[in-house]
Amino acid sequence: MADRGTRSGGSSGGRGPSLPAGLQSQTVKGAALVAIAVIVGIVLLQIVDPGKSGPAGARTTNTTRETTTTTHPKSTAKTTTTTAARRAPQKTPAQLHLIVLNAGAPTGSAGHVSQNLKNKGYSNQGTATDTTTKVSGIKVECQAGLAREQTALVTLLNPGVTQATLAAPLPTNAAGYECVVLVGSG
Repeated sequence: MADRGTRSGGSSGGRGPSLPAGLQSQTVKGAALVAIAVIVGIVLLQIVDPGKSGPAGARTTNTTRETTTTTHPKSTAKTTTTTAARRAPQKTPAQLHLIVLNAGAPTGSAGHVSQNLKNKGYSNQGTATDTTTKVSGIKVECQAGLAREQTALVTLLNPGVTQATLAAPLPTNAAGYECVVLVGSG
């Protein structure tokens, strides 16, 4: 009987207390279940996560269409409105259709600004010419919806450049362009 007491309460060669065989298999099963749960969680996060969180540089921009359906309570008619993509991709300098107009600056100033823009990739330009519209300094006018393209032009030309939405009445010789750069005096 002395043998039995040493086996259950004694040390097993410095390895610590040994677990009964049934308990060891339960520990292994538990660890395996935890590992499987972690793997399943990671896989589900990859499938379910739309990628809208995290660093801004890692996000993808999706253009989507929204559909709104309105039902009026006293009638059975439905009105469905589909809006265009919320944010179209920014146009590259080569895609932006623009013209540089002399709006009171010395002769040749519009041509000089036009050439500088061409050197920066703005190759889709009309021929620089004069306009009857007069401005002071440089003014960039772009159609509504081209705010990012307009900001890029303003930043490239000079932070002190003024900007406005291109709207009627258009400057002379500006019809058909998405952006107009007006080069004025002073």
